[in-house]
Amino acid sequence: MSPSGERVSPGLLAAAASGSTILAPNSELAAAVFAAIERAHRDQGEDIWPTPRVHDFATWLRERYGRGQLANATSPRCLSEVEERELWRSVIEAEERGRDFPDAAAAARAPQPRSPSATARAPPPR
Repeated sequence: MSPSGERVSPGLLAAAASGSTILAPNSELAAAVFAAIERAHRDQGEDIWPTPRVHDFATWLRERYGRGQLANATSPRCLSEVEERELWRSVIEAEERGRDFPDAAAAARAPQPRSPSATARAPPPR
């Protein structure tokens, strides 16, 4: 157990040591997992260790699609945050129910569900 009282599971440490990519649902949790793994190594008295590959899901997904686009420029790309927000704003404004929102732009900025199928449908840039 680390001095802060946190305990990192042996399975998580083994995954990090083997070079596996560890995914977290958001950047805050990814940073916390990364820090906990680093602390565990220090607590065990280690001087050097492999850098853990910990990513939040959205960043990992963008990187994966970016690599895919390098291999095939015509493959779908992920929307940027600005493009995603604009798409949501246009959908909200176009919907009859969206007219109930006094500020469609604010509604579009609200957190939206993220999934590979939802983010990978942007046409390739021209």
